[in-house]
Amino acid sequence: MAEKSEAHGTISALSTSSISVAGLTCAIPADKSADVNAKFKTGDAAEIRCSLVSGTNTLTSISGKNHH
Repeated sequence: MAEKSEAHGTISALSTSSISVAGLTCAIPADKSADVNAKFKTGDAAEIRCSLVSGTNTLTSISGKNHH
């Protein structure tokens, strides 16, 4: 069974490779990086879902209210 985690809150950190929400930091897959960074920014409210992939907590989905 895959380990999954989720967090809902404010994006406290966002880069091309990772995102942090409410104390949960997840790696952003390369194929999602541009999309996530285009739609969200630090300070936005978001809900992230992550799964453990090869030992790395990896973003599987993100949703939230954005400013665009």
